[in-house]
Amino acid sequence: MSNHDLMTRLAPDQTPASRRLRRGFTLVELLVVIGIIAVLISILLPSLNRVRKQANTVKCAANIRALLGGMSIYAAENRGAIPGSAWTTARFMFRNADPTTGIIDEGSGTNGNRPYGTNNLPGIIQPHDWASPIAKTLRISFNEGHLQNDRRARYIQFTETEPFRCPENEFLATAFTGSGGGTDWGVRRTISYSTPLAFMVRHASAVTTTFAGVTTPGPGWNVPTTYTPNINEVGQASRKIFLLDGSRFATAAAAPTYNSSFRATFGGSFSEYGGWSRFSRAWDRGLAPGNTPQQTGNIDARVYSFRHGAVRPRGAADTFKLNVGFFDGHVETLGDLEVSEPSYWIPKGGTIDVDATQLHADVIRRYYPNYSGSTFTVR
Repeated sequence: MSNHDLMTRLAPDQTPASRRLRRGFTLVELLVVIGIIAVLISILLPSLNRVRKQANTVKCAANIRALLGGMSIYAAENRGAIPGSAWTTARFMFRNADPTTGIIDEGSGTNGNRPYGTNNLPGIIQPHDWASPIAKTLRISFNEGHLQNDRRARYIQFTETEPFRCPENEFLATAFTGSGGGTDWGVRRTISYSTPLAFMVRHASAVTTTFAGVTTPGPGWNVPTTYTPNINEVGQASRKIFLLDGSRFATAAAAPTYNSSFRATFGGSFSEYGGWSRFSRAWDRGLAPGNTPQQTGNIDARVYSFRHGAVRPRGAADTFKLNVGFFDGHVETLGDLEVSEPSYWIPKGGTIDVDATQLHADVIRRYYPNYSGSTFTVR
């Protein structure tokens, strides 16, 4: 038999098998494969999300560490001065009455006052702006112009770009334009990091002032009478916070807003009391279990600032977490109640009222369970 005859005889028998190999999946088989893939995704997705969040937590901590480096350099170059205070980086905005009283007034353009205002404020956004001086120290280029649009450009850069933006911060804020507010700059990302205000002010008895927020402004706490915003006066640097995750002007009653005012008193968009305080507008813990919000509402505002960990509204204390940068340069990831120990937020020798109208209930239970006094001196 010739090779040709052999191939002719074999070809018909091989053709059905060849066709069977080429026919592909049936609909049932395809659905089975899709089902298996869906099950695998449902199993893997939570793990992938946890890995992503953990990576973002590490990246956020690296941002804060870089900003702490800028703070340390600034302090070293300026005899210990802390950036982000009306007494340091915004000191040029104010005039002196005499050498003993220091700041008493903000510039108005008359009687020798300096004419800083909405369209004339170079280099910073508002008095408690820590981002601009740190960016300058770190040689990060930004718009340093004096017009309002220049300040707006600074704000956008410091909310949208590294190292100023936490990768877990996807929250938007609207402008506060009420009394003491500024111009509407549109819907903008909320700021990622804030500073404790107590390190940025002076005791009210130390100076006469007409500018709110350069001396102790809040209820229930005070700084030492001799304190000035200086890294050498904060106390134990490894236990005092300079910068941490924090979105401003968010409470149980309202989502985040920003204040674009050039004067932005009481910390403005950059600084605030602390997670221990019932009056906090950056770290409102009013809806943590057992607490009562100072402003009535149903928004668990912890989601905006305590962005790491298990972020579930009304979740247990310390399931929410945030990154915290201390004056000595180290960074820790702490729970929302863990970080609310008042001594983290106030200079050594300052005082805090141990009062249920001022402190959250869980803060009193954890940190002052047997304290019988009304005023506590911070170590």
